[in-house]
Amino acid sequence: RFHPSGSLSSGSSARWTNSSVPGSDSVTHSANVRFSSGYTVFNGFANHANRDASLAELDSSQWTAGRVMETTIYHVISRFFDVAASMEQIIVQEQNVAAQKEMLDRITAFYESGRRPVADLYQQRAETSAAEFRLLNVMRDFELKKLALLDRLGLSAGRKVDIVTEGLETVLQSIEPLPELPEALAQAFEKRSDYLAVQATLQAVEQSVRAAKSGYWPDISLNMDAGTTYNDSSHASWSDQFLRDNPYASVGITIGLPLYDRGQTRNAVAQADIRLRRAKLARQDIERQIEREITTAFLEYRTAQKQLESALARIEYTAQALENYEQRYTVNASTLLEVIQARTQHLAAMYEKIAAEYNLTDKAVAIRYFIGDMTPLIRIDTSSGTSLMEGNGI
Repeated sequence: RFHPSGSLSSGSSARWTNSSVPGSDSVTHSANVRFSSGYTVFNGFANHANRDASLAELDSSQWTAGRVMETTIYHVISRFFDVAASMEQIIVQEQNVAAQKEMLDRITAFYESGRRPVADLYQQRAETSAAEFRLLNVMRDFELKKLALLDRLGLSAGRKVDIVTEGLETVLQSIEPLPELPEALAQAFEKRSDYLAVQATLQAVEQSVRAAKSGYWPDISLNMDAGTTYNDSSHASWSDQFLRDNPYASVGITIGLPLYDRGQTRNAVAQADIRLRRAKLARQDIERQIEREITTAFLEYRTAQKQLESALARIEYTAQALENYEQRYTVNASTLLEVIQARTQHLAAMYEKIAAEYNLTDKAVAIRYFIGDMTPLIRIDTSSGTSLMEGNGI
C-alpha cells in the first residue's frame, strides 16, 4: 500500500481508409509505448490504519496458535496422569491378588488342620477370584486410557509406547511454588495467549474504525505518464518519431475532495463501530472467564490438598487395622468377614491415595494452564521449532 504503482503498456494498430477516388485506398500503421505510475501521498491515513490492523491480526493469530499449543499440552498431560494412575492401580491390585492367594493358602492349612470351617475356605476362594477379576478390569481400564492418550497424541492405536511414571514428585516441584490468587490473576492478564489474542483483535478493529473514517478526508496522489508513438503516415523515420519527435511526459498531482459518496463512509464507520463494541464485549467475556477459571482452579487445588492429606491418614489407619485383624484371625480372635472388610477398606484407601496424588498434580498443572504460564512443563527445541515435554515422567 505504501509503494508506488507502475505499469508499462504498448500497442499497435492498422487503419484502412476508403477513398472516393478509385485505387487510392490506403492502410496506415501506428504503434505506441506508454509507462504510467502513481503514488498515494495522502488518503486520510487509511494505509497506515490498514497496515496496523494487519499487524494486529497477525499478532492475534500467533497468540491463538500459542493457546492451541498450550491446550494440547494440557490435555496430553491430563491423559498421561490417567494412564499413570491406572498403572499404579494395577500394581496395587496385583499386590492384593498376591495377598488374597497367601490368605487362601493359610486358610486351606487351617481347614485341613480342623481349625477353620469349610465356609471360610469357600469365602476366601470367592474373594481371591473377585480380586483376580478386579485386576482384569483395572488392566482393561489401563489399555482404554492408553488408547485415549495415543489418540490425543495423534498416534495410531497400534503404536507401541512405553509409559514411564517415575518422577511425579519432581513434576509437582517444577510447577510449585504456585502464586497466590491475586498474583495469578495479574499474571493471567499478562501471559494468557487467548487474552492477548483478543487484545490484538481489539487493536485491529480499532484501526479498522480509523481506516473507515479516512473517507472523510481528501485523497492526494502523484501521477506520472510518459510514452511515445509512431505512425507510418508521417514522412519521418521510425527512430525519429519514437526517439525525437513524439516522446511525451507529464507529472501531476490529483486531489480528490469527498463531497458526496451516498453515505458509504458513514455506513462503513457505523459498521466498524459495531465491530469495535463486539470486540470490547469479547474482551470483557474472556476477562470474566479468566477470573472464574483461576478462582475455580485454586479452590479445586486446595480441595485436592485436603483430599491427599485425608487419604494418607486413612491409608495408615486401614493398614494397621488390616494387620491387626489378620493377626487376630490367626489366633481365632476374629472372623474372616472382619478381615475381608478391613482388606477392602485398605484397598479403597490405596486407590484413594493414588487418585489424590495425581489429582493434586493435575490441579497444579491446571492452575499453570489457566494462568497461561506452562514454561515449567514446556521446552522449546529451537533446532526444529517444535515444543517438547520435559522429562520427569512426561
